[in-house]
Amino acid sequence: MAVGWVSSCLGWVPALEEGVEYRFAGGRVEEVWRAQRPRLERLAGSASDWVRVTAESGTRKGWIGDRVGVRVVGNAVAVRAEWERLGLRWSRTGAGGIQILQARDPWAAARAAAELSRGAGLDVAMPVMRRGMAMHGQYASRPTDPFFPDQWHLENRDGAGRSRGPDLHIRAAWTVTQGKGVTVAICDDGFETDHPDLSIAAAKGAHFDFILDATGAPVYGSHATCVAGLVGALDSNGLGVSGVSPKVGLASWAIFDALGLIASDEGLMDLFQNRIDEVAVQNHSWGNTGPEVSLPTAMEAGAISNALENGRGGRGVVFVRSGGNERESGNNVNDDGYANDPRVITVAAVRDDGRTASYSNPGACLLVAAPSGDDGDTSLPSEGVATTDRVGSRGYNRLSGADSLADYALRSSAFSGTSASAPQISGVVALILGANPGLSYRDVQQVLVHSARHHDRSDPDLVTNGAGYEVSHNTGFGVPDSGQAVRLAERWLSRPERVTVTVTHEEAVMVPDDGLRVRLTQRGILSTSLTCEPAAGPHPDEPTGTLPMVHVGQALAPLTEDLTGKAALIERGGAFFWEKLERVKAAGAGFGVFYNNVGTTELTSPAATDFVGIPSVFVSADDGRALAARLDAGEVVE
Repeated sequence: MAVGWVSSCLGWVPALEEGVEYRFAGGRVEEVWRAQRPRLERLAGSASDWVRVTAESGTRKGWIGDRVGVRVVGNAVAVRAEWERLGLRWSRTGAGGIQILQARDPWAAARAAAELSRGAGLDVAMPVMRRGMAMHGQYASRPTDPFFPDQWHLENRDGAGRSRGPDLHIRAAWTVTQGKGVTVAICDDGFETDHPDLSIAAAKGAHFDFILDATGAPVYGSHATCVAGLVGALDSNGLGVSGVSPKVGLASWAIFDALGLIASDEGLMDLFQNRIDEVAVQNHSWGNTGPEVSLPTAMEAGAISNALENGRGGRGVVFVRSGGNERESGNNVNDDGYANDPRVITVAAVRDDGRTASYSNPGACLLVAAPSGDDGDTSLPSEGVATTDRVGSRGYNRLSGADSLADYALRSSAFSGTSASAPQISGVVALILGANPGLSYRDVQQVLVHSARHHDRSDPDLVTNGAGYEVSHNTGFGVPDSGQAVRLAERWLSRPERVTVTVTHEEAVMVPDDGLRVRLTQRGILSTSLTCEPAAGPHPDEPTGTLPMVHVGQALAPLTEDLTGKAALIERGGAFFWEKLERVKAAGAGFGVFYNNVGTTELTSPAATDFVGIPSVFVSADDGRALAARLDAGEVVE
């Protein structure tokens, strides 16, 4: 027979239970605690120095030791005789008249406290405890998930704790919240709701198939499972990876079928305004893929506005969108009518050194960025981000075997693209709302802006705006620091209502023909105007200065000629555009003009020149060869 205790503000009231479970309560708080004594320890009569106890609610933990605190209010001689009978000996007098008594072990201390609390003459009789407190440190404990070390997007630090590049500073946020109570909808091709790392989060979500207009959680592809893991994979469960907000609820809303075809605009209308008082965040890792302007239909636009204006009790559903992966094709996120809505959080991708990923679409509507991989046309390829994948060999990771490695996208099979960046921000939004669920969608946007940081000081598009914030059309306001974001959210004062300002400009302006042009002069007189294609990198909003031009051939090696105060004519071929432009920049050139080495009048855009820092354009083979012949013949052309 074991002795247990139920709380009493006068002491410890004993309760007898069969078995080895001990129940007791500490202090003056009416809370029942439990301790499980190992059977072998009980039979052997041995005991640990401190015995682990858990509150009946399961939310608090503590330890009892081998000492008892009592306070005498009656016959002191009789009380002393009683504690000596129970095997306790006096140790010291504590504060408030408490006498500290020594027992043989924690179990003897607990039994004695119960016996003493039944008698007269005491108003306190309880075991000495260590309660479940912790230092208010800057970081939460590192999760035990085996692939957490691969998740550089969450914590990008070396062995000494020094930063190696951008990350979400996630453990600083987890001391405040892990997203509990917030539900995020993954609007995609359906994720595996029974994935071992997603099943607990999925149990909190309302799943729907907008392809078939039916309740359920079909899995049409692999994309959504990767996206879902970045938002809400469970942490410290001994499996795989952790999500940005590992205690969040996840809803699988399937809108792409097995062929990658999206639901109808009627289906999307239903999607955008689905459960707008239950689902706080919608993640959309999809959008326009062509250079043309695309807009939501009238049905979709109305539903989006309904969710933003009326969702979450008028605070608005938070929409998070990926910015797109077609930068090298000349795409701009400003052309995507879903993503350029100022009420939406649109996300760019940065690689592990902080530079914008080579594929990440630029645009004025980008609000923030998040880490992602980059194995494109760059000098420093970046590994993708580790996340959940479909179980077995059905997903992006084609490995198979008895271990769980095949159930995750990581290392050589890691997830990339702005599709990977957006769910990380959705996870940060869940943390923000976990810290302060009263924030509106506009408040969330501003918290992200205030907590964001730029990691690439060489970004040629980085400017300080009129409000004093650094912003870039490549990465918006930068990568959010989630620790800073949740602390801002805790004390955030909601902003005033949005004000709409309309400006009318009536002055007539010239519309330039055919975009950029290369104007060639001799002795100050215009001789030729060449049609050109702008490079992916910076191009001037105003005409550049007139500079003498030098033909440098293909620029396959560093240039020895000083090009300071000059422009370079460069033949295509043999190396990447950005490598050639870097060489002419290093020689001092003010800008570069590429010409085609194939065809006649065909034009292309010099790719991956975004961060070289000087403007460049591309002219046809016919125009370039004619100009090169003039320069090689000794003509002075500016």
